[in-house]
Amino acid sequence: MEIINTKCWIIEGVQSNDWTFESFSQSDYIVILNPNVFIRDYRIFKRFIKSRTGIEPWNYKQTMRNLIKMMVKWNHGYQLDELLTQTDVYHNKRYIVKNKNEIITIIQELKRM
Repeated sequence: MEIINTKCWIIEGVQSNDWTFESFSQSDYIVILNPNVFIRDYRIFKRFIKSRTGIEPWNYKQTMRNLIKMMVKWNHGYQLDELLTQTDVYHNKRYIVKNKNEIITIIQELKRM
């Protein structure tokens, strides 16, 4: 609540907790990033390798078990339909994009309005 009571904010993550419903109503825009599942797999694996090799810092121990959980349970088990249902009441400010170019296009169009 402290975050959404400030002037400008971005909330990132899987929106499945009760507190996030208030963020939907308070937001100007809801952007749902939904790249191809295999692109997400690649990014998860790349982040895993970078953190295991020390190239990137990590905030928890990266294990093969965590990698499998991220790829199978979280990534392939991602329920976009559930998120769309949760945000359906805000469909007029919701944008579903697959990549950063789509986000840039939307921002440019919104600036023209």
